[in-house]
Amino acid sequence: MIAISLLLPYLSVMGLFEMSGFEMMAELGDLFSELVGEDSSSGGGGSDSGIDYGLDPEQLALLIATVMFLSSPFFFAISALLSAIVLLMKKSPRTIGGIHLTFVIIFMISAFLAPTALGISILDFVGIGFYLGAFSSLLLMVK
Repeated sequence: MIAISLLLPYLSVMGLFEMSGFEMMAELGDLFSELVGEDSSSGGGGSDSGIDYGLDPEQLALLIATVMFLSSPFFFAISALLSAIVLLMKKSPRTIGGIHLTFVIIFMISAFLAPTALGISILDFVGIGFYLGAFSSLLLMVK
């Protein structure tokens, strides 16, 4: 079920723009490789001592929800791979299902606590593929 969810839209902007889990993984991989490439060539060693990075609780919740949402295709794919290995060993993937469900619960709490701008929440950008992959953890926990 997780593999199927990665083929469905994880990111959906009002149905006009959609991106599957695999596409998100590819785009984030490209972005990360560009950031790492630029970071290693910058060579600057400036100090950030005068900058305050303090976040209020709502901003922190939005940051956590965003990072978890962007990393979810990777997390779900690893969860599916580990579950398949555990099942091939004739064991129960309940522990992996519990970790998977905990990830989803933390994301949902953060998303509900995150601020909304102009009546738009981070949950408005979450596609059906994410929900399918997220709640597949319940199937991993079935005996």
